[in-house]
Amino acid sequence: MTLKQSYLPPLFNGAFLLLLFWLAGFLVYAHDVVTMPGNGLNPNLHAGGIVVLTGGSERVPAGLDLLQNNFATRLLISGVDPRVDAEKLIQDHPAKARLECCITLGVFAEDTHGNAKEAAGWVKKYDLKSLIIITSNYHMRRAMMEFHQTLPDITLYHMAVNPQPARIDHWWEFPGTASLLMEEYNKLLLATLKASLHYLMV
Repeated sequence: MTLKQSYLPPLFNGAFLLLLFWLAGFLVYAHDVVTMPGNGLNPNLHAGGIVVLTGGSERVPAGLDLLQNNFATRLLISGVDPRVDAEKLIQDHPAKARLECCITLGVFAEDTHGNAKEAAGWVKKYDLKSLIIITSNYHMRRAMMEFHQTLPDITLYHMAVNPQPARIDHWWEFPGTASLLMEEYNKLLLATLKASLHYLMV
């Protein structure tokens, strides 16, 4: 047996164990997404602001609903395409009347880390102490990680929305949805690794 051949079984076993750990973690993550409650906010909650992370058609209406129902006095819609007209984005929602005073469109964020950075500037501008984060259920864990890391002194609440037409509740029956969850899980692992390295270096 050559030296190269002698390393094959340990390498194979190591790769197999990594795959098992990845699969176990993914199943835990998928279960977490499926069972994540939607609007589990305390009806008496009044936060400093609401941050909507763009990327799904249900997110902005959810944020506008919370603003209209006085869950907060300000709303940031982060990651908006600069070419999108504000009134068209908000359309005929009753909260549209509060566009000039209370709704900010953030046009600089290009990813979740950028959303958190954009929100940090907005929080500082209005001296906010608490936020409600709105994004899709499959994206929520990574979003909260980024926001906790960027805004460690801000109290964070979250409201998850179920993206349509993705069938998250039966993801294993839909290859597109399964692929979406796997991609997001890998991004979550990468974000976790980056956060761990950041804390080790501080």
